[in-house]
Amino acid sequence: MDESIERIPPSVRWQAWALRLGFIGLLMLSAAAQAQSPLARVEAIGLQGQTAFKHFDGLQQQAVSLKLDLQAIELPRHWVPGRVRLNAVAGTLRAREQQGAIVSIGPEWSSARRWPIEIAIGLAPTWLSESQFAGDELGGHFHFTSHLAVGGYLDDARRLELRYRVQHISNGGIRRDNPGVDMAGAELRYRFGLRRPAVLRHVAAVDRRSGTGLDFQLGAF
Repeated sequence: MDESIERIPPSVRWQAWALRLGFIGLLMLSAAAQAQSPLARVEAIGLQGQTAFKHFDGLQQQAVSLKLDLQAIELPRHWVPGRVRLNAVAGTLRAREQQGAIVSIGPEWSSARRWPIEIAIGLAPTWLSESQFAGDELGGHFHFTSHLAVGGYLDDARRLELRYRVQHISNGGIRRDNPGVDMAGAELRYRFGLRRPAVLRHVAAVDRRSGTGLDFQLGAF
């Protein structure tokens, strides 16, 4: 074992787990609130694990993603084929004993569901809590993340999906230091079923003897 590689201190490990659990709890609460909103619906939730290549070797990202269907903003299909959704990501960046947070939210285009595989492309403004990792400068705290994902469904109901994801993080040239970070990894995503709103449905039930009667039922269309 190479003794030059220092072990991660226990305090840093506890902080990392606390940060991850905090983000997961925050996103789960957000999902519960969004699911009840008439303007937005949580379409899918996913877990991401990615590793940097080319530069920043050893930098890893672990995150939770939410795919939001904004029902108030629906583009005509002849304008944009496929589907456009809002993709939110929150997680951690880690390089040895250093830990930082990453948060991004932006539009994502996905191919039509009838295709055997799903292709997704997205771009999102991104905030990083740390501007340096392992002594290398990232170029500030504000960045942009562009990604390409290709995946396939693991079940007949097309709920569980495994994706291969490649992303690039850079500040877009707004700062002089702009090395950029290229990462690749996997994402496991679960897609929720379509919600059907419960409505008060009128059902007439005529009594055979009196010839009158009225009934109301709470059902889903």
